[in-house]
Parts: sequence; structure tokens; C-alpha cells
Amino acid sequence: MFFTYRKKNTVTNLCIQLSAVVIVITTVLSVIQGILQLQKLAWINAEQWIWYHEIPLAIGFVSGIFGWYFQKPTEKNNIYQLPQININGDRYIGKDFLQRNGYEDPKVSHVGIMYNLDQFARADFIPNLLHPKVRSFFENTSLYDVAIQARWTKAAWLFEKLHRIWTNILQQTNVPSPGGAIIPLNSEIISVINKEQYWNKKLHAWVLSYQDSDDTFVVGIYSDHKHNNERYLNITFPINKSNRATFFRLEHGVDGSLQLTSIPRRGGMGDEGNFLMLKNFSIRLPLNEHFYIWVDEYGRLQVTHRFWFFGKNSQYRI
Repeated sequence: MFFTYRKKNTVTNLCIQLSAVVIVITTVLSVIQGILQLQKLAWINAEQWIWYHEIPLAIGFVSGIFGWYFQKPTEKNNIYQLPQININGDRYIGKDFLQRNGYEDPKVSHVGIMYNLDQFARADFIPNLLHPKVRSFFENTSLYDVAIQARWTKAAWLFEKLHRIWTNILQQTNVPSPGGAIIPLNSEIISVINKEQYWNKKLHAWVLSYQDSDDTFVVGIYSDHKHNNERYLNITFPINKSNRATFFRLEHGVDGSLQLTSIPRRGGMGDEGNFLMLKNFSIRLPLNEHFYIWVDEYGRLQVTHRFWFFGKNSQYRI
């Protein structure tokens, strides 16, 4: 739930409940009437339809408007005031998107996707407790070789096919098809010029592309923001005429591992989540992501990225 409401009185509650019941009943009637008409069977004539469907639907609509107006629902979080980076994409992104559009700053260089993990410290998150390799990966990302291995669940096969078609054209968040192969990636940290937003000047991007082709895996712009004494990691993905922003909360895992999660906490309090950022407002997307970064028994750094779209779970490993 993105909002909650205060119980005003019995009348407004009954109005909302009546509206919901009427919508369900009239929808069922419409389905039944449509099926019978396809079979050329008569059930409700046009005159009766007005009384059985149109008038109740109008009453239900007015009742719902009345109930919600006086109930005055309040948002748990104001998603319209989330920090937004005004770097939008076009029909094609690709690994040279920042250079093509004049966003690359050649005078400044960075080695990591984060400047210093200490800025994310809070009472229940202590960066010094992380494994040294985990911390080093975020602060010295360009020093690491990167490869990817994708695994999609069978339940997400349709999403995987549609996602591949779109991202192949866009060349953004272009996760490979499942196949078990480990695919090497080119990794580059780029400083980003953002003159129009004075509060978002310290930006840098992580650009990953496939070594065996000219395809791009991802172009992500990294920043952070603080809300209610808690700092979030922000990753912005430029897409056509807009951008998708993911706000991650940092949490400890076992044995010095790190978790980045956009899954909202119980109660919905916090900025973590996935949002479509348009010019004047934000829309929360039915997408959740979770990164798990750890060091395996051989001393190798591993990153698992799991994501859920409408509850369908898939993952890949870097």
C-alpha cells in the first residue's frame, strides 16, 4: 500500500464498500452479458440493461467519490518529492550514451561507484564490519574484472522474452538470455557532468558492455540521498524520454557480506523502491531488486542480483 486512510465515520466507509461491491457486480454482469451475446442468447434487453447495469454503476461511482473525498486518504510517503536526476535517454542508449550527449567529464576521474561507504553508516549498519574485498569493490570498482552469468526462472519466461526484445533495441539493462555461460564484460567508471542540478553535481556512472560483441549491458548513474537520517544509494538508468531510478537501502549480510535492497520495509516507511521518473512526478513500479555481495570460500568476490517483476523472480550473477 502506498497510502493509508483515517476512519472518519460509518457513512464514508459504507460508501466506499458500496462502490466496490457495485463495481464487482456490474463487471460480472458485463462479462456474462458479453458471453451470452456471442452465443446469440437473449438475457437482458437494452431497456433492462440501463436499470441493471448503467444506473447502479453511476450510483457506485458517485458513492465511491463521496466516500474517498471525505475519507481523505494520506500517503505514507510522498513519492513526488524523491530526488531525481534530470538525465533522460532516447530510443537508443548504448555504452557511449554519456559521451554522445555531452555528459562525460574528462577532467575528473573516479575508480569506484561509491566515494566512501562510511557515509552510509547508521546505528544498524557499520561499514567497517564488511569484508575488506566487499568494501573495496564499491570504492575501487574499476580495478576489478567483471563477468556475468544469467539465470531466469521458468515462471518468468514470458517476461524474459519481452525484456530481451526491448533491451536489445534500447541497449540498456540488457541482461543476457539464460544459458549457463559466463560472459566477460568491459567495465568503466565515468564522471558525469550535471550542470543543471547544482545539488547533484557529484555523479559518476558505471558502464558495462559485452566483450564479445558491441552490445551494452547497462549504463547506470550513481548518486545518493539522505532521508530521515538514513542514506540511500541511488542508481538511475536513462530510458526513452525518462529514466528509471532505484533507491537501495544498505544492510548487513552474513560473514561480512553486503545487501542492497529496494524491497520496501513492512509498513512502507522509507525511500527504497523502483520508480519511473517523469518530468514532474514519479511512479512506483511493480519491480523489486536485491543485490547480495559476498566473498566465497575461494576468496572470490561474488555479486548476485535478484529481481521480482509482478512477483516473478529472476537472477544473474556478476
